[in-house]
Amino acid sequence: MANSLGTLNAALIAQRGLELLVTDFPVIGQIVSDFSDANVQYNQTITTRIPSVGTVQDYSVSSGYAAASATSTDVSVTLNKFKHATFELNDAEFSATNRNLVEDYAVAFSVALGSQIMTDVSALFTSGNYSNATTQALSGATRKTVIVAPNTALNKRKTPKNRFGIFNSDLYGQLLQDDSIVDLTMKGVGIGDAMLPVIHGVAISEYNDMPTTANLVGVVGSKDAVVFASRVPADAGFADLPSVGRITTVTEPKSGLSVQVRESYNMVKGARTVTYAIIYGAAVGNAASLQRIITA
Repeated sequence: MANSLGTLNAALIAQRGLELLVTDFPVIGQIVSDFSDANVQYNQTITTRIPSVGTVQDYSVSSGYAAASATSTDVSVTLNKFKHATFELNDAEFSATNRNLVEDYAVAFSVALGSQIMTDVSALFTSGNYSNATTQALSGATRKTVIVAPNTALNKRKTPKNRFGIFNSDLYGQLLQDDSIVDLTMKGVGIGDAMLPVIHGVAISEYNDMPTTANLVGVVGSKDAVVFASRVPADAGFADLPSVGRITTVTEPKSGLSVQVRESYNMVKGARTVTYAIIYGAAVGNAASLQRIITA
């Protein structure tokens, strides 16, 4: 396999790649996230929690400020996605150039992992999981019909604010033709930015591989609509054996998202192998907190 590489720091690539991932795929930070650098077994089920709305009480002369029990909803997430990105670099390739392509590989790593995570998250957006929908033809889609209308439906169901929107490329492109949105982008946001501005409390991003089942073109939801959890693979435990490799964990500090970095060197082949591995799962949270947007 032929690579065009220079000096390469696998941990630095992972760190930079995770930073780019949470920037380029912002919805990962807009849903309920349970990230950890703990080791897990493939297909292990963990339980995470969605906070519930607290209760407001009357002050009582006899009992004062009586405490109410904090409540939350348990959500089970099966970590059934075991993904990795692995590449091999031989001595000849290392000797061929002194370029440092950490940034290039970080971009490729973040796009590959982010796209896969979005594929698995968006696979949840079915009518069986989320029954509420707004129907709108693409040709007539505007800020009012695909942002305000779904947002209003969520308001009526009293779901949490600070919402996200994920639109496929056709719907996203249609919105960019809405004069009111063009006005917004011209006032300092800048046409061509990766994301539209936050509109009516909805942070909108584009995902070009949104499933098309049941004419789905987008979703608007609250943070508790989807739960995403990730861990890193369990170490095989061969620390007592001679090795020319290492296993480390790299964590993106803002989100807490972690990947395992596995590096080894084959003395016979004269080749270095680098693997980035992660185990994760996604599950439906509060189904009432998501509104699907479908075409007729």
